[in-house]
Amino acid sequence: MGFTTTREPDGAWVLSGALNTVDFISEQTAGATLFYGTMKVELQLLDLDGMATSHAMTTHIYKAVRRGGFGRQNWAKEALALMLVEGAQEILARFNATKWSLPLHPRTAQLVDGLETADDNELYRLGLTGATDIAPRLLRLLSERRDADERFVVIEALARLRAEESIDLLGARYEEEDEDCRWATVKAMAYIGGDAAGALLERRALEDDYAGAKQLAEDVLKGL
Repeated sequence: MGFTTTREPDGAWVLSGALNTVDFISEQTAGATLFYGTMKVELQLLDLDGMATSHAMTTHIYKAVRRGGFGRQNWAKEALALMLVEGAQEILARFNATKWSLPLHPRTAQLVDGLETADDNELYRLGLTGATDIAPRLLRLLSERRDADERFVVIEALARLRAEESIDLLGARYEEEDEDCRWATVKAMAYIGGDAAGALLERRALEDDYAGAKQLAEDVLKGL
């Protein structure tokens, strides 16, 4: 995930738990099959002093599979596998941001320096770093990206960073964005949380004619 690993002479953090529920739905469009997943987990974290804490976490993942011909069942298996992997990465990233603060690997630090020219895979990795100081640069990048798929990746990075400073801009851009980016904006508000994020969902997403974003907003607001 781009962190520098070390060996603790006096022990290690231990993370365990169980997958509670996975809600996984698909939607067929003219050009793609869209997959939406929500994963809920119950986790226990044992720190270096042996103190245990419990954590309930929810992740939201979206995949669009654009392929012709048959094989929808295989696409669903692929999308579900990707959701489980990315959900696990998001969970570890959240613990790193709140508990561990692992130093970035030198190669990842280079990505931070070159954020403005990063590709989609590199932006994905940057979103997992917990480096919230890059959020203003991501917001500028969002305004510069003309392709909706590229903006989707930027918004997801802001979501994983839980960047509160993104709320106003994402709210202002909501109605002009395409469906994927609106869904990613709802995900960002779910991860950021708080009154301002909830107000954006009530003001924008609950009135969305795109069922994916509206349904996710309704589910998220139940937990805010």
